[in-house]
Amino acid sequence: STSTSTSTSTSILADIKAYAQQTPHSGRHFLPSHPFYHSKRKNEQKLKRKKIKSFLYNRLINPIRRPPYRIVNKRFMEGWYYRITLPQQQNQSFAFMFSIEDPQYEYQINKKKSSSSTSLSAVQVMGPNDEYIVQCTNDTQKFWAHENCQAYGCTFEYKNKNTGYNNGNDTDHRHNNDYYANGNGNALLETSTSTTSPAIHPDEFYNQVQSGFQMLPTRLQGIVDGHDGSLGGVHPNQGVVCTCDFDIQIHPLSGWGDDPRNDDEDDYKNGQTQTQKRKRQKSTQKSTAGWLASYSVFEPHWQVTLADARATGHATWNGTRYEFENIPFYGEKNWGGSFPSKWYWVQCNSFHGYTPSSSISSSNDDYSNNNNRLSVTAGGGVRKTPFGEENLGMISIHYNGIFYENVPWTGEMEWETTWGKWNFIGRCTSGERLFEVEVEAECDPQSGLLLRVPKANKGLDYGCRDSFAGKVRLSLYELRYDQAKKEYVRSDKTPIIDNATSDSCAVEIGGGSYHDTWKAKSRMNKILKTFVRLPYLFKARV
Repeated sequence: STSTSTSTSTSILADIKAYAQQTPHSGRHFLPSHPFYHSKRKNEQKLKRKKIKSFLYNRLINPIRRPPYRIVNKRFMEGWYYRITLPQQQNQSFAFMFSIEDPQYEYQINKKKSSSSTSLSAVQVMGPNDEYIVQCTNDTQKFWAHENCQAYGCTFEYKNKNTGYNNGNDTDHRHNNDYYANGNGNALLETSTSTTSPAIHPDEFYNQVQSGFQMLPTRLQGIVDGHDGSLGGVHPNQGVVCTCDFDIQIHPLSGWGDDPRNDDEDDYKNGQTQTQKRKRQKSTQKSTAGWLASYSVFEPHWQVTLADARATGHATWNGTRYEFENIPFYGEKNWGGSFPSKWYWVQCNSFHGYTPSSSISSSNDDYSNNNNRLSVTAGGGVRKTPFGEENLGMISIHYNGIFYENVPWTGEMEWETTWGKWNFIGRCTSGERLFEVEVEAECDPQSGLLLRVPKANKGLDYGCRDSFAGKVRLSLYELRYDQAKKEYVRSDKTPIIDNATSDSCAVEIGGGSYHDTWKAKSRMNKILKTFVRLPYLFKARV
């Protein structure tokens, strides 16, 4: 029957991830206070089981296991970052930043307790020519997010004032799940018993939303009616009025690991016909900080969700419309108490001579057959652990579908940074790929834009400086072990990548003074390093 078919489709959608490149931690790490998650039906079915399971598992069996949300009295933020790099002739980029801080919990709402002074749902956009816009609300009930895939959103205001959960109407903007069974593989269902989602159907988003945003696994939409924050803050009337809207289709290429095989991607394109095969597949995607990122060990957390992808759509900035097709797209996220006290970051997936957007045909969507794709992400900072603070850094590269991972538990890395210059060198001396990588980036010391980040005691406040106009050079060499020297040296072979360059690298320095020079080596606690290395050691023995 039709009802049976719908129920089966619903159950399948609830159990699978969105696409083959989906990384760990793509779903939320907080418990939304959006009314969709707290209907009477869900409370009656789950509340008692959740309390018992939470107590037995989180308190008795494994007290350091991270629950899907933080305890109420502890500061918490979760944020997402996406970047699109426009074609060279436009020489512009956009960065879309979404965040939620200290979400209210159901018992607080039921008892009519006021929200924390740092409770906030926000969107920030860094646009052309280092311009900026922000919009936010203290009502965290407007923010929804799913647990098993990267799908979330927040509607600040509906066009129809009687539409939406805020007015007691919890059905007007729910979508039909047949849309998500069309081959995109978007798993937007929270449980196998649910037949709806708080997401708005993409075709209806602009008809229903006055201002707000939503990220579906392969579709990013938003209407931002905010300001530039120049008059003292992020709340209404604290800056010069600005507007921005965007609608972007995303085609994933590289997550955080080797690219999936072509047949894996075909399975995802075939909708529900390959469900059982998909469940048997073992993901090759990794946690950026290693498997311990699933536990309450590090603070804060960082996950690159899409190291490389292609975007098609448009973005309008204060009336100027930018249209694009198959341009570079990048995504990552953070969660925890607040951002680090000090950090640096470099990212580029638009190198000269490597996969120009025009070389990818939109007529057949044959992205995976292009064998000249290159992306790099380098970052590090001061991280809190149970053993104190540690300075860490990493450089990781995706090239021709292969993942070159230089992290503290597989090798070594050293850096020297100040605003205007970023110099890194890393060596991976364990694992299946032994290599050395050099990255040099620079930008005009007078350029850059100050951006806001969640801070421990101040909430969303200025904390980093960014630019899209970095010039970067990248070289990648194979290593071999020299028995005479008893050390790893560069191979005599031709470099894997020889001086790849770009003029559209994203660069960032956060915390402290931007112009101070920071020179250090990555040093990870030996106990944590031993634990994080375990999967690599087991894999080497298999």
